[in-house]
Amino acid sequence: FQRHHIRYVKIKKMSQKQSIVILGAGFGGLRTAFLIAKKIKKLSLANKYEVILIDKNEYHTFTPTLYEAATTSKTTANYPELKEIVTIPIAEIISKLPIKFINNTITGLDLAKGELRCLNGTEVKYDYLVLALGSETNYFDIPGLKDNALPFKTFTDALIIRNRILNFVSEDKKMLKIVIGGAGSTGVELAGEIQE
Repeated sequence: FQRHHIRYVKIKKMSQKQSIVILGAGFGGLRTAFLIAKKIKKLSLANKYEVILIDKNEYHTFTPTLYEAATTSKTTANYPELKEIVTIPIAEIISKLPIKFINNTITGLDLAKGELRCLNGTEVKYDYLVLALGSETNYFDIPGLKDNALPFKTFTDALIIRNRILNFVSEDKKMLKIVIGGAGSTGVELAGEIQE
């Protein structure tokens, strides 16, 4: 009896699609989902595997354009216009590929069971899991930077920076100093746009 039971479980498992779940729809998560989905499509394996992409936002933030949202005046562009510049709907990005998108926040992970729990109580089973949840701001141990700086990783961060700058300008301060902690491409673009 036990042998037959084990055989039944294996057959049952083989007949189901295997789930490849990718957490995070940033550059890493999207690229991973694209590569796997294209390979599944090319090899005609859609009946054996499914790709599920999960992100808390319904959009991908195109971070190279964040500086535009942080430096555009409210008269030039409103919130929806800025969001259109900086974000791309995930449904639009994955529309031609066999990728299922779930817009939710992960609240728990059970590695033994191969399950994720979402904010709304939904459970998602997986056979393979890719963690592409992004990064955290690195303050490089610069004294006072973490306590006094505004982070600059999300669309919301860009709006907060824009509003802070506009508030200072509207107060008609004679001397306004803005220090940018980080001289990568985003920091340099931001500095240039603020100066302009």
